[in-house]
Amino acid sequence: MSITHLVRIPAKAEYQYPVVIGPGALDYLTEINTAHYSKIFVLTDTLVEQLWLQAVLERIPTAIPIYIPPGESHKSISVLELIWRTLLSAGADRKSLLLNLGGGVIGDMGGFAAATFMRGMDFIQIPTTVLAQVDASVGGKLAVDFDSAKNCIGVFTQPKAVIADTDTLVTLPPREFNAGFAEILKHGLIASSDYWSQATSKTASEFSVEELAAIITQSVEIKAKIVGEDEREAGIRKILNFGHTVGHAIESLSLEGSSAAALLHGEAIAIGMMVEATVAVETGLLNKTALDILRAKLLLHNLPVQLNDDWSSSDILQRMKLDKKNSNGIIHWTLISAIGTAQYDCIIEDSLVINVLNNFVCSGA
Repeated sequence: MSITHLVRIPAKAEYQYPVVIGPGALDYLTEINTAHYSKIFVLTDTLVEQLWLQAVLERIPTAIPIYIPPGESHKSISVLELIWRTLLSAGADRKSLLLNLGGGVIGDMGGFAAATFMRGMDFIQIPTTVLAQVDASVGGKLAVDFDSAKNCIGVFTQPKAVIADTDTLVTLPPREFNAGFAEILKHGLIASSDYWSQATSKTASEFSVEELAAIITQSVEIKAKIVGEDEREAGIRKILNFGHTVGHAIESLSLEGSSAAALLHGEAIAIGMMVEATVAVETGLLNKTALDILRAKLLLHNLPVQLNDDWSSSDILQRMKLDKKNSNGIIHWTLISAIGTAQYDCIIEDSLVINVLNNFVCSGA
């Protein structure tokens, strides 16, 4: 049974959209007034296509598929151009609808393509990974990577709906499934110690279908509340960046190596949370016991907790300097002061950060 949660954006005169969560949520597609749209397209990658495209086409037979290669390495301007070009050649216009079927890359790129094509067409997110269902698909952040900077080119535009069918998660490889829990744990760390306790009570694979749907719903509720207060990240929404200052930097570095060594987004964020929590300990903001608990729970979910010693601290710091949240070349950190409580716009001396990074690389943290 699916649950519908409404995401409200007060800054847009009470603009709201549904997030439908649970098994069978794809059936929500049959409730869409297709006559309202000139054409409907579905963007997916060549892996998800084989698993879930047919289920979408059974519910909206007129949808025109658009295929792109899978993976973060294809989250680029050149692939974005391919999407725009395909829409244009197929006769899409402002009255068209784009369904984004896949993980975070598909949602980010498809949403960005829709938000910019002819100055904006409607889109619906249909996330098929844990990470995308709890985080990437909700909140209206849309972007592509550019050069060495993650999500450097993008916009804030809200979808018409999010359809998070938990049935799609059964086809996820275990590594992808576990990686999605990094964002779940992040939501607990920044906003709710009770939710943290629930999400860390057993391993990711041990949760029942019902428990998993409840966990995803609570993550969406946490993020939706924050986004509703601060859509464009002027204040409180910055707490959602915990783990991402370091995480995005090392994710970019890992993508430049062999594909086999590349980190998944959730894996990079897990390491980022460990490093950033250690920074918080070193500044006296967080106690060491909380850091030890974080490390144990990340390991429980089979998430990495240490840096690759092939990366130098200076390389990582240089990548962090490219972070879009920085101002005047100064890194603005989000740090936790306890499990369930976060502070944003923290300014930390580079020397302290380098010492923390050096200890991670040298000690294997």
